[in-house]
Amino acid sequence: MRFDVSIAHEARCTRVIVIGEPALGRLLSLLQVLEVDSAAWPRPALLVDLRGLRTPLSGEDQSRFVQGLYDRRS
Repeated sequence: MRFDVSIAHEARCTRVIVIGEPALGRLLSLLQVLEVDSAAWPRPALLVDLRGLRTPLSGEDQSRFVQGLYDRRS
């Protein structure tokens, strides 16, 4: 499943925009990459924009993704 990621350093946060059809596992892998890459970014706040997903995440997948975000912040 193909997807694209773009990064925009904004005034209050860094926005990561995901567009396409990634499986949940690929989104969770993206979080691992962002964890490493974001250490050098100018803003400590990160906003992951999933509005460009062609297939919305199910409620369960949304919960797992959010948990993945929080697990990385610990």
